[in-house]
Amino acid sequence: MSILAKSPDLTKIIKKAVERIGEDHAKSRDHKQDYHGITLKNEDLVIEKSKVDPIDLATLINRTEDGTLSSKLAKTVFEALWEGEGTTDEIIQKRQLQQITDSNAIENLVKKVIAAHPEQTEQFRSGKHKVLGFFVGQVMKACEGKANPEQVNSIVRSMLSAQ
Repeated sequence: MSILAKSPDLTKIIKKAVERIGEDHAKSRDHKQDYHGITLKNEDLVIEKSKVDPIDLATLINRTEDGTLSSKLAKTVFEALWEGEGTTDEIIQKRQLQQITDSNAIENLVKKVIAAHPEQTEQFRSGKHKVLGFFVGQVMKACEGKANPEQVNSIVRSMLSAQ
């Protein structure tokens, strides 16, 4: 017997979320369910006592899918939802959690990080490409984790290779 058959309330919540986000995006709900399940377990609650509204859960999934949030930022929003800080969009706006996807803004951050770390830049250029992760980490730190990690990785790689 599946967990959904055992928990009609979980089935209702998931059905509401899937209705809200559409069938095509239903697969993307997995890590949000992980947050939800872990939080329920940590709080020693059953699904019926969940503090997160299915509509907010669906909106959170949509904001991750449309690039507004990274998975790290989505976890922060989920925690705020759990604490009752507002709706998904209210929390994103209030905490200014929108993911940075502006290539120019990311390029400017990357330039600053590269300029601040000439030793690691030289290591990359001499073939030690593992240092790429260092640069990505420094850029993410500089923007408080708000930049799109895939864009950061791509821009760091191209800027280090071009110089």
